[in-house]
Amino acid sequence: MISFKTVWDDVQNIVNNNEELDIDIIEKYDGGFVIKHHDDTTFINKQDFVGVWCRIQCDDEVCVGLHELGSKDEVKEHYVCKILKHLPYIEESLGILRISQ
Repeated sequence: MISFKTVWDDVQNIVNNNEELDIDIIEKYDGGFVIKHHDDTTFINKQDFVGVWCRIQCDDEVCVGLHELGSKDEVKEHYVCKILKHLPYIEESLGILRISQ
């Protein structure tokens, strides 16, 4: 099992190294970062990743399908998944993220 500490460390490395995420990150902090989504900004923090990571661990997958992003929570989850799919132990298939076997 991959610990959340490992996940968070890897996420921080991806965000800090400006990997090709196609995300407009306008500010970075130790506990998270601010993204620009259309004309709005959203703060994404460690707790946002905890929620999605728990769902991946409990359900063995999480859907990242394209849908209308209305609420702040939907926007956050969209960007969390967009980053998580860059982790070497995550695979994406048909809009579903899973831990690689």
